[in-house]
Amino acid sequence: MTDTGVGQGSPGAPAAPGTVAPVPDAPPGTPANVLQPAPQGTPPLGQPPLGPSGAAWHAGFANEDQAAYIANKGWDGPGKMFESYVNLEKLIGQKTDAFSIPHADDAAGWGSLYAKLGRPNTGEEYTLPQAADGADPIEYDNDVISWFRNAAHDAGMTDAAFNKTITSYNTMVQQREDKETADMQLDMDKATTTLRTTWGADYDQKMVYGNQAAKKLGLENNDVLGIQKALGSQRAAELMVAMGTLMAQDKAIGLDSQPPEGFTTSAARAKQKMDEIKQGKEPKFLEALQDVNHVGHKSADAQWRKWLELTHGNR
Repeated sequence: MTDTGVGQGSPGAPAAPGTVAPVPDAPPGTPANVLQPAPQGTPPLGQPPLGPSGAAWHAGFANEDQAAYIANKGWDGPGKMFESYVNLEKLIGQKTDAFSIPHADDAAGWGSLYAKLGRPNTGEEYTLPQAADGADPIEYDNDVISWFRNAAHDAGMTDAAFNKTITSYNTMVQQREDKETADMQLDMDKATTTLRTTWGADYDQKMVYGNQAAKKLGLENNDVLGIQKALGSQRAAELMVAMGTLMAQDKAIGLDSQPPEGFTTSAARAKQKMDEIKQGKEPKFLEALQDVNHVGHKSADAQWRKWLELTHGNR
């Protein structure tokens, strides 16, 4: 049979069932399974597919920028674009209080944002944490709270954030006070142990003198605590006891009241006082002066020597 040039391997021959037609006008020897060129009008790769009329599916409503956005998103039809919108609503919901972050210098924008987040209109509208039922009421310093309210409002705090901050502050202050109390108690215990060892059997009587001195000076408990914090418990106790002992000695010799003006600076007044004592008009003083074991002996002796100096000089 004569070869007519038309057959399975010939460029003009139709493809057998189940095979891929060779590319038309392909060079001799081109395999039959080489892909054929895309049909005319097919858009390049990365471009949205064409509609039935040969134009892009969005050609009727999208401008150039929108068409580029559609191509960048990879939406190959209205279904893809609708699916993307549905996913967007799932993400942000249909809320009407959505917001954007203002620029740093946009005071009005930040004010609006803070309001949406729940900041009160003014600092005075912040509420204060209250004590639990049965607990002692919380005492607030009005000046401190006024500062806190203004600062919180400027910072855009919500009422809940303000309450949490004040609660944390109260906790911190209480912890500091508890620590100061515990430290003070340790200091007082240490001072008591040291002074009991130093003073021995005289400890109780000396503490009586110390307490009497504080009372005589009009000191309240908080005043004494302040002295203890400033000087330490041991030094404060020693100071109070020293003053109390002097007061007890003066009282014992009858000098616990304020002496007349010029009593210790006038030689004539000193001589008059010494004469009165010699005449028995100041029995307490005389007893303390003569008894070396008397609690007021040292004070009486020192006073007598001052009067002697005033009346007789250093002789």
